[in-house]
Amino acid sequence: MIKFKKIIYFTLIAFSYTSFAQFSEPYRPSKAVLVSGDTLLGMGKIKNKSYKYKPHLKAKPKQIDFSKIDFVQIRHSKDNIKTYKFLLLEGKEKYRTVRPSISGSRVELFFNSYNLSSTGAGGISVNQTITKYYIRKTGEEKIKYLGKYDLFGKMRENVIKYFHDCPDLIEKIKNKTFRMRDGLEDVITFYNENCN
Repeated sequence: MIKFKKIIYFTLIAFSYTSFAQFSEPYRPSKAVLVSGDTLLGMGKIKNKSYKYKPHLKAKPKQIDFSKIDFVQIRHSKDNIKTYKFLLLEGKEKYRTVRPSISGSRVELFFNSYNLSSTGAGGISVNQTITKYYIRKTGEEKIKYLGKYDLFGKMRENVIKYFHDCPDLIEKIKNKTFRMRDGLEDVITFYNENCN
């Protein structure tokens, strides 16, 4: 029961934080490459169901549906340009905003992350970055949610289940050569290079 209450508490905090962050997100210099091959340069920001674009800051924004976008690059600071893709999640008809991590010959890894901050008893501040991982086999359109690395995540079980066709990789996960807390990049690289 206590574990369930903690999960609900963290979920509410995360939802509140990400919801607020989304509405307060400013327009930033960006480049959107459309599925048609066209490129839009200007100012933009990512919303729940679309990308809002302006050719310049004083222009009226246009909403572009995620299905029409190949990828978006947004400059968050001078040396911080992030690439985003908008992909359908397996079993759902809603797009997920994800960042590419590894593109390999067999599988691609994507992620999104957010910071969770809370203040506990005695004013102690707790900060945690939660990273959610998604994967897609080459040639597939939709991504599959593998899990998140956080206090309650079951990502290890999902990874073992997903990569059941590669016994060498499963062995490395079980003997902790690859640890989930280090991210999935090494797991995906090993799978792309060593598994049939």
